[in-house]
Amino acid sequence: MSTFSKLLAALKELQNFPQPFRRNALIVFLFTFAISPQFLAAQTGGRIAGAVKDATGALIPEGQVVLVNTETGVKQTAVTGSDGVFTFAAVPVGHYALDVTMDGFNPYRQTANLKIDVNTALTIDVVLKVADSSQTINVIENTAEVHTTDTQIGQTIESKQVVDIPLNGRSYTDLLAVQAGVSPITTSGAGNTISGGGFGTVPAAGQANTGQFSIHGQRESDNAYDLNGASVQETIGQQAGIIPNLDSIAEFRILSSNVDAEYGSFTGGIINVVTKSGTNNFHGNLFEFFRNTHLDARNYFSPERAAFHQNQYGGTFGGPIRKEKIFFFTDYQGQRYIQGIETGFVSVPSMANRNGDFGSASAFTGTVNGPYLAKILSQRLGQQVTQGESFAQVFPNGVIPRSAWGAAPTRLLQYIPEPNGGVNQFSTGAYKRRINDDKTAGRVDFNSSRFGTSSIYYFNDRYNLDDPYPSGLGGATLPGNGFAYDAASFGLDQTLVFSNIHTFGAKTVNEARFGITCRCRTMASMPLASTCPTTMAPATSLTIIRATAGPISISLLSRRML
Repeated sequence: MSTFSKLLAALKELQNFPQPFRRNALIVFLFTFAISPQFLAAQTGGRIAGAVKDATGALIPEGQVVLVNTETGVKQTAVTGSDGVFTFAAVPVGHYALDVTMDGFNPYRQTANLKIDVNTALTIDVVLKVADSSQTINVIENTAEVHTTDTQIGQTIESKQVVDIPLNGRSYTDLLAVQAGVSPITTSGAGNTISGGGFGTVPAAGQANTGQFSIHGQRESDNAYDLNGASVQETIGQQAGIIPNLDSIAEFRILSSNVDAEYGSFTGGIINVVTKSGTNNFHGNLFEFFRNTHLDARNYFSPERAAFHQNQYGGTFGGPIRKEKIFFFTDYQGQRYIQGIETGFVSVPSMANRNGDFGSASAFTGTVNGPYLAKILSQRLGQQVTQGESFAQVFPNGVIPRSAWGAAPTRLLQYIPEPNGGVNQFSTGAYKRRINDDKTAGRVDFNSSRFGTSSIYYFNDRYNLDDPYPSGLGGATLPGNGFAYDAASFGLDQTLVFSNIHTFGAKTVNEARFGITCRCRTMASMPLASTCPTTMAPATSLTIIRATAGPISISLLSRRML
């Protein structure tokens, strides 16, 4: 029984106990998870804090401060304390306006430099003027934002940068290599398309870069990958197990140094990805990226141009279900990939060899072994051949007449290709690697004055890979017939994340998050039907032929700001 199943069974057993005991046991259970470092979740937004003063610099208590998301209209409210300080501890990614009101002062509104990114902290000082007329102070330009309360070192990549930069394969992990202090673990490329580890072959999304990078000299297994605050790190090579649609990413941030205590389990980099949400306006896009054989040149060392077709298409759509209350965002990306895999030059019999001519008798250094072989050669050559006689004497000039051939080599020769590069070299790209990958995701955000702000995100990625020359799964180095040597790989990746941010009064904020990630892999050295489940379930074992990797990842976070 898996750990997750045992936990469920334990919770069911609580039904047999009195209600007070059940309530107390549940509180202890949740508290234990909340304080465990391995269950702490990552931030999906930032923080805003500041002080409200008058023109003389005196602090103003009991001021009403409202933070408004300009895209969704969702509001957060705070009241300045006796020290004039206000704090918004959990602010989702987006653009905001800050409104401050206080009796006897003109209303204040600021929209400049109020953009919240992942893991950012802004400090804003508000100066109110004594009311002299009915007017509002509107700050639309201001000095550069100052992150005086955030010591973390990192870089934020926004949606426009993610989409505008050409990426072959459309994986956000390809952008990691261009950041300062980030280097691939090999010199052959920006990253690997399979997860590392002793089993060696655990592809992500068909062939996406899984993000095997060293950040500031740390091992690639020391990095953390979070999606909407929940861990999506696979458990073999500790790389990204979930690669969302590029157009669905609002932004992601790489934290490389001086990270907060919640990331204490990792000594490398922290990669935190946040997906887009709906707004008060409907918005979306459609896209297709393609490459094909006609756009590519032939490999100089190959006698033919291998087939290549890659189509990546899809779209996004989001908007309000109920304005300023409920929003949705959904996305889809499909990939169809066909690539002729070049074998390189393989040694095969030359045309002279195929006719029995091996050039010279010097190649025949052996002798006739045993009376049976001597008898067979005597019958087929029509001359006396004796045991121990040199092959150079039996086959003058190194030519073996067809009359001496057996049935087996005669039949096998039709399956060995003729040379097409040099005297005895053969190369082909006729056998194709095929990938079909379909990603779908949906997100719903709720805003309630009673229950706070909640979000539900679900991601589903189903793919299959057919590789004619696989490594580590019994693949061949010589061209096969397309069936005996192929390896089929099927994958199903799913993620479900739920979060809730609730404000209790003016100074207390609680942020709770639950995430579950399941990854299924089925691999075999012959085509077979996919056996991955259609529903989310824990995966805790790994085998060579049918591989399943990625146990459930549960993230619980609770914050209380005083």
